[in-house]
Amino acid sequence: MDPIMPYSEKIDLRTEHGRKIYEACTKALPVVFDGAAGKHHSFLTALKNVADERSWREICMIPIGTPPIVYDLLTQPGKIKLQDLQTYCARIWSGTSQDIMQQQIKINMMGVCLMNSVSVSVSQRLDSDKEKWFFKARGGKDGLIIFKLLMQYSLQTTRYGSESTKDKLHSLNVKAFGNNVENMLLYRKTLLDDILAQGEVFSEDLYWTFKCLETVREPDSFVRYIEDKKSEWEDGVNMTSEELCKFAETRYKHLFEAGKWKFSSVLSDAEPKEKDKEDSKFIALVAAVKELSKVVGKQPDNSDHQKNKWKFEAPVSGASIEKEVNGKSFWWCNGSDGKNHKPMYCRHKPTECTGQKSKQKPENINIAEQKITNANNNTDGSNAITPKAGPKLKLNSNLSTALAALDKALQNSSSSDSEGKDFV
Repeated sequence: MDPIMPYSEKIDLRTEHGRKIYEACTKALPVVFDGAAGKHHSFLTALKNVADERSWREICMIPIGTPPIVYDLLTQPGKIKLQDLQTYCARIWSGTSQDIMQQQIKINMMGVCLMNSVSVSVSQRLDSDKEKWFFKARGGKDGLIIFKLLMQYSLQTTRYGSESTKDKLHSLNVKAFGNNVENMLLYRKTLLDDILAQGEVFSEDLYWTFKCLETVREPDSFVRYIEDKKSEWEDGVNMTSEELCKFAETRYKHLFEAGKWKFSSVLSDAEPKEKDKEDSKFIALVAAVKELSKVVGKQPDNSDHQKNKWKFEAPVSGASIEKEVNGKSFWWCNGSDGKNHKPMYCRHKPTECTGQKSKQKPENINIAEQKITNANNNTDGSNAITPKAGPKLKLNSNLSTALAALDKALQNSSSSDSEGKDFV
């Protein structure tokens, strides 16, 4: 595009010069509009720059109502209803004066430019709405109406789009910007521009500006600075959100230049949030407990152990009650009808089953007595006899894996918790 081309002068499309202006003014914008709300601001910024270069600002000033109130379509599309805009444009396209025809040419160039700057899917959607923006009388593609439709496609001029933008303002957090205050405040400005474009005002702007600045956790000097500013405001000092942002940005730059500001990695959506971390630890814990319960539930009872199963199989009627196993003699004994023990093969004969014998071996009794003596004589327990450890519970592979995952999750949690503290 030739920077010295006189876009502000009258355009005669019958001349080669006029056709060159038309060709230059209908080139696509540097940002392709695909209907995504995330690209709304960059697309709008590119269009505003081009509108200034190609002298389209004047045609974007739309008078609405009686008496008429003039709105800037590029900055306040939400203030202008589509029906009112169509009524206004219909009057423009029905005019025949030289001034009106110049407006028609610029509006049409803007429309062609926008049509060249959208994705295939958006182009197809515009084609389905062609009766709204195409004027047969002049064969004109109305750029004003096309722009209004694009804003509606991205949900920016609807109630949903407005509330979505406000939600983003409410949830601003410096962590999402790598602890970069300047970038956070710049993004906040783009959101406020979107709110203005929707024809609304963000209430309690100063309050929510403080809220987003209070997400900064370090350095301490910046935290205290914002706290002092908030105290001044609460004490009645007049302050605007723009002034607060300027104060905060200046303070941020001073600390940055002094090497006292620490940046962090930008928190993306793919990174786990605190709640997700807690959920993962809980899930790992539940899995470990489930596996543990399975293992414990499968532990065999001593009386039912496979190798001793024969001890509880009663001899058939008329068979001998004596049995030799591994060179040892056993006798079937019903334990005095279950009073002394359950019916089983024992090393004692039925006639010797009195139920008075202690099941504890003498040497075990002596060990127990020795423990009591040591406990009474040595309070520090230095000479106490340590009992033998009981049988260990063998972990299966699933349980080991679950417990390892739980242990790792807990270790990660402990390390991350300590990193967030000012004093450790």
